[in-house]
Amino acid sequence: VLWAAARIWEHQEHSALQQLWMSQQQHHLQQQGTPAASTQQQRQSALYSGAADTGAAAAGPPAGWMAAAEAAMRRQLHTYTPHSLSICLWAFAKLGHRPTDSFTSAALKAVQGQLCSASCKPADLAVLLYSCAALRYRPRRQWMDVHGAALLQRAGRLSVREVANVLWAHGRLGMAPREPGVLRLLMKQLYYGMQDANGRDLASSLWALASIDHKPDKAWMGIFGAQVGGWAAAASVIRFESTAVAVGSSLC
Repeated sequence: VLWAAARIWEHQEHSALQQLWMSQQQHHLQQQGTPAASTQQQRQSALYSGAADTGAAAAGPPAGWMAAAEAAMRRQLHTYTPHSLSICLWAFAKLGHRPTDSFTSAALKAVQGQLCSASCKPADLAVLLYSCAALRYRPRRQWMDVHGAALLQRAGRLSVREVANVLWAHGRLGMAPREPGVLRLLMKQLYYGMQDANGRDLASSLWALASIDHKPDKAWMGIFGAQVGGWAAAASVIRFESTAVAVGSSLC
């Protein structure tokens, strides 16, 4: 239920932002003296503007509903798996509900013993840490050590997106992995998967490395520069990718 609510909110939020962007573009064109639009275009513009002016951004569930969901989860934490907890924490973050620290601590502790089990997938590990960072909650040291050990167990099975999410989480929390082998693994996975990475993943990863004061070696930065250069040549670099270039320059 939480996952569905978060996805619905995400879709509505995207639609509202798209409408706002269309309204801003129409206003920009009018300021430049663009010829008058057709009647149909004018109606569409009016709809977009109206949606933006009335605050089309969707609201999440009521605060009371979220608090009730948190209370219900607390009573059943012993039944949760890393996968189910990762979904719930992600949904809380997406819906703008920050659980109490005592709840998040108890929830993470409830699944700690399962992190190294075969049933815990790389995506579960990535989303768990990503959600904690999005909620601005720093897990306890012991939990982070077990999480790092679980990542090392899955060397070679982490996707570029999962690596990027783990790195972003460390950057957001302002701490590098305690076990040096974890960071070496993440850097290696990103290095060999960089050609398949998108701008969002590379930009967030580079920002995270700068946040934890880790300077990639020349070979890594060379591959990164070639990848960004390829996007530029194809005129497909999005605005967020320019952040990666700027941060990358500061690391060189």
